[in-house]
Amino acid sequence: MKLKNIFLRNCSNCRIICASQQFRARDCKSLYLFLHCLTKPTIEACENIQVACYSFFYSQLSDQFKLAGLTVFNNSWSQVYDFGGAEGTQNWSLLDPVSIQYFGLDIHLSVVPRTLGVRTDQSIETGLVIFFPDGNREKRAKAYIREMAEKSVSLIVVCSLVATKEFMMKEVEAMQIFKTDSYNSIVGRGPVIAIQHLGPDCIKKSHQAAKTIALETGSTGLVYVPSNPEIAMEQIKLIFNSIDLPQEKFSSPTIANKEITESIE
Repeated sequence: MKLKNIFLRNCSNCRIICASQQFRARDCKSLYLFLHCLTKPTIEACENIQVACYSFFYSQLSDQFKLAGLTVFNNSWSQVYDFGGAEGTQNWSLLDPVSIQYFGLDIHLSVVPRTLGVRTDQSIETGLVIFFPDGNREKRAKAYIREMAEKSVSLIVVCSLVATKEFMMKEVEAMQIFKTDSYNSIVGRGPVIAIQHLGPDCIKKSHQAAKTIALETGSTGLVYVPSNPEIAMEQIKLIFNSIDLPQEKFSSPTIANKEITESIE
């Protein structure tokens, strides 16, 4: 069964963890929301709404996401749209990441990767990694996210996870992103997973972590990491701002490994 919509109305003083394709709240106040939402969450006539990324885990949860037609990599939780919000008023805010620990939520075990959301300072160096379809892309992507988290042991060198996205990349989109047709033959074989991190020396750290994961899983030719910060930022804007997400979960065909050009060296 696909879980399409969650609609809250006349709720107050609640803490809610939920995952769905669409989330709406109306006539609510004083809510803590931990969301996984494919589309932008919407609120109307609400007050004091604090929003955070979905963080939860139990042994069957990953399978339940798949049965519900949801991918853990597509989460628009921070892009809240306030219907009818008066100009100059702020009816919602992003929950401070430090505060999440007080709710007893372990972000490291969470099935859904915890992302920073739209509050990110885009002036800081940002890194991009793209995992192409090979039957193991989801496993590689999750391993890469863990690798980056484990390497960020100091606040001085931390690289934070900003956004993730799983989508079918069209050939015309691949041409726009990579400026070459070298990837056209592989993007049509299944969804790709794009991951954005941000922090000091992030390009180098992303490249090292992606190469480690790729080598451990057998091929470097199915992972793309740009080495130029300007190119990375341009590609991130195209991927995360210009390409629309599908409304339902897509199938993920398994294919044989095939090396492609201009990947990790």
